[in-house]
Amino acid sequence: MQGAIRLLPRSARGLVGASLALGFFAMKLLKASASVEVDVQANTATLGSDSTGWVFSNGDVNGTLTETYSSGTYGPTIEIVKVARSDYLRAGASYWRQNGLSPSAATLLANRWVSLRDTSTNIGSSLSIAGIADKAMEDLAGWGSPGRGSFDGQAALGLNSAGQSHHLEVATSGPGYPIEIEAAPEADRILFSAWNQGTAPSVPGGAAPSHYLPSYQSPVLAAIESVVL
Repeated sequence: MQGAIRLLPRSARGLVGASLALGFFAMKLLKASASVEVDVQANTATLGSDSTGWVFSNGDVNGTLTETYSSGTYGPTIEIVKVARSDYLRAGASYWRQNGLSPSAATLLANRWVSLRDTSTNIGSSLSIAGIADKAMEDLAGWGSPGRGSFDGQAALGLNSAGQSHHLEVATSGPGYPIEIEAAPEADRILFSAWNQGTAPSVPGGAAPSHYLPSYQSPVLAAIESVVL
């Protein structure tokens, strides 16, 4: 967690309820937004990732995912586009080899757009504005320990879930959008910015299915789900 958050006095009883109301309102703003730029930082037992891009209210996605290793070095990057019920992936041969494809198959798919049905991936289930907002609103009922301060230079209010397993930062200026949702113990988190400024993606030219890649279940995208589950 970033920023300097100061816990509010326990005697300020009405502030907890007001803080929860602000949290609920922030999630409603998230759910009602047309688009939002996200920076998703997630970790698995063997690697981490930094995924940046745009998520849209209709479920479309346009972004990249870069894997990192325990040494801190960057690994290969994959481009991800979701339009309607189809997903499109493009990566170099090293990425596909790292994710289990044979050297020959990885070479054939290198730097080509591969199309898949969204039901055969975990992209749409992990990167969904409505899904993130709905689950956070379910969990907010038990949240407390509000604190005011700043987060990345923005005036903010922080809330912690019971057991301190999740943390939410909400802007206290402007409309009151959420700034960050974080999940312990791996510090997986989603940062939100540039509200309603995204340009909807289109189907990449030349995209085609490949029998070498009938499905795509990224362990990194699976880790993202821990942020709101």
